[in-house]
Amino acid sequence: RLIAEESGPFTGCYRPEGSLSDFDGKLIAGTWTLEVTDNMSIASGTLNSWSLFIKATQPCTCFPSDYSTYNDWAALGLGRPACWCWPYQCDGDVDGDTETFFKYRVYGKDLALVVENWKRKIDDPLLNPCADIDHKAETFFDYRVYGKDLGIVVTNWKKTDAELAGDCPRPE
Repeated sequence: RLIAEESGPFTGCYRPEGSLSDFDGKLIAGTWTLEVTDNMSIASGTLNSWSLFIKATQPCTCFPSDYSTYNDWAALGLGRPACWCWPYQCDGDVDGDTETFFKYRVYGKDLALVVENWKRKIDDPLLNPCADIDHKAETFFDYRVYGKDLGIVVTNWKKTDAELAGDCPRPE
């Protein structure tokens, strides 16, 4: 449904009025901003919450297709997360960005994304696969983002590109 075709109060899910294909090939990590405009002067309203769910359609091609860490992703039809091919992702670069001032590769946004995805399982639609730094599920509970992922961020905290191996992905 397009919101322009409805009348308030608005609840539920709506398609964007523009084309999201403008974002094809772009990194999804970072800050997203929702702009809401009230064009009616006779009424007012409140936006209580909003969500954006992104499912990558372009698979990562940097690993061989038989790479075992992809088996569980493939079984669910999720494909191979493209962010796993970022050169510093396996070093803890969850957001794909370098911190602006000090040029740290692993910093606050990376930790925030690990915390946001903490204890999420592969079938959780809110799971950001980029936060699954070690590309493996935790053994007992099957969490995709857990202790090993946090350990990688802590180990590489405040390191620059020159201080990191940066050869992700690495062979199994």
